[in-house]
Amino acid sequence: MSNGYADVFYQASLSTAASRHSIIRALESGAPHSSLARLRSDLSRDFWACLGGSPWPCPLNIQRGEPKTLMAAALDEVGYYSDNAGKAGAGQRKERANAGEQEGRVNAGEQERRVNAGEQNTRAYTRERIVFEAEAGLLTPAYLLVPEGVNAAVGAGAAARAGAAAGAGAAAGASAIAGAIATVGAGAPTVIALTGHGFGVADIVGLKPDGSEQKPGESSYQKAFAVALAQRGFVVIAPELMGFGELRLERDIEPDDPETSSCNSISSMLLTIGRTMAGVRVNQARRCADALVELGYHCPPVAMGISGGGLVCTYFTALDERVRACCISGFANTYRGCICAMHHCIDNYQPGLLLTADMPDILSLIAPRPMIWESGERDPIFPIKHVMEAEAIVRRVYDFYGKGEDFVLDRFDDEHVIHGIQSYDFLWKHATS
Repeated sequence: MSNGYADVFYQASLSTAASRHSIIRALESGAPHSSLARLRSDLSRDFWACLGGSPWPCPLNIQRGEPKTLMAAALDEVGYYSDNAGKAGAGQRKERANAGEQEGRVNAGEQERRVNAGEQNTRAYTRERIVFEAEAGLLTPAYLLVPEGVNAAVGAGAAARAGAAAGAGAAAGASAIAGAIATVGAGAPTVIALTGHGFGVADIVGLKPDGSEQKPGESSYQKAFAVALAQRGFVVIAPELMGFGELRLERDIEPDDPETSSCNSISSMLLTIGRTMAGVRVNQARRCADALVELGYHCPPVAMGISGGGLVCTYFTALDERVRACCISGFANTYRGCICAMHHCIDNYQPGLLLTADMPDILSLIAPRPMIWESGERDPIFPIKHVMEAEAIVRRVYDFYGKGEDFVLDRFDDEHVIHGIQSYDFLWKHATS
């Protein structure tokens, strides 16, 4: 079959979306700020519903100790495979994850200092493995990378409890809360790093599939970008996204291929209950923002992701205004130019997506917050031609808000890879301003 039918289908779908949600159409009609605000609010609501809506809330239950029993019990109950074996020794342990013996992965509660000499703008940092409950029954492993010399702040709630325990009374307790709130935003900048397809979050925090340390030249298309951000001074939280790495189904694990995923299996099951993989992953990212605060890192986060992680970064930032800036690498495009034009993973598709909006409309929800895109000239799955189409649309929205300088496209001569040349500095600038 030719592409003609697909084009007709695409245009018919978008004509419906445009009549309801097109931000550009609203700008062209001279809509006032108040009307545009209502349109954005409606689009955010309908888009979140398209992703499957909010899960049942639950406490984070952050675990910074040995997670073996907790993870095995909770994840196995819902069919997610995770198993840990071995004992810690000399600062390292053996961990079996996903179906193969892995050596040297940092144990929860243990921290290892990493120094990468010879790179610009680098500093020592610690890497700690944590686990939190993203939603009921879904324990999410994550890595916390903390630059040397950065300490977690005491949260307002903890300060108030301390004041009350000391018998300070209501007035002193209120003073403690005010003092703690005054420190918000004064700590280290934070970033939520979102992995793309591959062998999981380990890839972006400097680990190989067997859990050993990556050496120079061994990184993938993701270039261990969480490490690069930590070396520049960010406190980084990098979650294992559903369907990748440790959050795969046992039936999908192939010992000889660590990059197999459970995207198809889990996405299919989620669709039967009215949810989507994108919605689950966005919720994992949102809970990372909650976890940073609970861990004592109070600065509003920025976010960065590539490819499938770029999707999560886009949707998360569009829907959660706590994110103060973002870098979307290897994803920003039009739906017609990428996921409707060629084969992509099922996690890119949500029921009713094109009846809600095109990708530039979703990207426009991020305005006027600072945003940078990374797009390779030779990216075969997110073609530069359609990046430029989307860029022209989104730039009009930034110009409408008088924030054109806060929207940057880094167009570079490469394929589907992290670039980092402009984006790391861009995120640092807007995380610390």
